[in-house]
Amino acid sequence: MKSPISGWVDPISGLYPIDFAFDGLYDLIAYQQIAGTYHADSIGTIQNRLKWNGYMFILDYQDLAIYDSYGRLL
Repeated sequence: MKSPISGWVDPISGLYPIDFAFDGLYDLIAYQQIAGTYHADSIGTIQNRLKWNGYMFILDYQDLAIYDSYGRLL
């Protein structure tokens, strides 16, 4: 990089119910894209796992995946 850039994290672009424990209780997986100087300049993805606590969904787990210069996950 020749100079610093400012990127951003998109709002949730995908929301999927998944039953991890196979017990009929579903968690939600939410995906967000991380972009650089423009939207097509994708830097990575954030995956959030949301659990229901009886009142609202809370963040249970979060993964961050960053792409290398070839578009592969690091």
